[in-house]
Amino acid sequence: MKTLDHAPSLDKQETFCIAHPRQVQSLELARRMIAANTWRPMSPAADGVETSRDRQMRALQECGGHLWVVFVDGEPALRFKSCHLRFCPRCSRVLAWKRSQLFEQRISEMRRPSFITLTMKHNDMPLRDQIQRLSRCFGRLKRRAVWKQAVSGGFHVVEITRNKVTAQYHAHIHAVIDARYMPQDWLSEQWLSITGDSKIVHIRRARSEDSRYLAKYATKSGAELALDADDIWRNVDALRGLRLVGTFGNCRPLSDDGDIFPKQDHADTLAIPIETLYDQARTDPIAYGYIQKLRARHPWLPDIPAP
Repeated sequence: MKTLDHAPSLDKQETFCIAHPRQVQSLELARRMIAANTWRPMSPAADGVETSRDRQMRALQECGGHLWVVFVDGEPALRFKSCHLRFCPRCSRVLAWKRSQLFEQRISEMRRPSFITLTMKHNDMPLRDQIQRLSRCFGRLKRRAVWKQAVSGGFHVVEITRNKVTAQYHAHIHAVIDARYMPQDWLSEQWLSITGDSKIVHIRRARSEDSRYLAKYATKSGAELALDADDIWRNVDALRGLRLVGTFGNCRPLSDDGDIFPKQDHADTLAIPIETLYDQARTDPIAYGYIQKLRARHPWLPDIPAP
């Protein structure tokens, strides 16, 4: 991506900074996480050394900032600096939107889509242990011959909730399966025989809006389940490396899993800070037209008088 060869000459009194509106959420989350007691290592030897948490917090604070304007086929487009962190409020919304599109597409490819929920009995197990046990039990269910005979494929997400009174976590699985008729009593019996203590399940016909709900469940970061700042880090660490979304059978993989932002090549495209374009738009009708085109797609951008 080409950038301007020199810093723009701007009147400091008129120059203003523009950022994505959801950067405020990222900054507030970063503030809470930095304030946590577990933020800094206790060892004096670590002073002055940048840790992985330092890098994460810097990326989180900058997410949604540094807006640039690029021109694709002659049309202006915004590019954001994104942190790509699972617990980032802005990036998780982007991921939820993309996952929703993928889920809706996979459901449309099924002949007999059914929506099932598999729950686990409430317990005091740590969050990571609960998710790993849930995944093992679901894997055992999928390997049973009766399941293979009835289900040709599908995808699943792990949803995590928390009781704020008891502080207990509750992990459960939602899945959309392409299957012939499956009695709920039969599914409950199979699940109880696998888990040994859990029998609450639900099954119904899949609906179009399920893709949005599943995408929301799949992008929970653990930060929203926290009871205090220290709890945010505990939840983030508990989810680290765990796969909360998956496909099975003849269901096509979710092609963007782990890559929530498409990589685009703008090596030969001029990129300018959006503040520079706004400064030019005060006197240049063409730049003003570009601003209006950007505002049509991003209404949160500020408006300015015509030159």
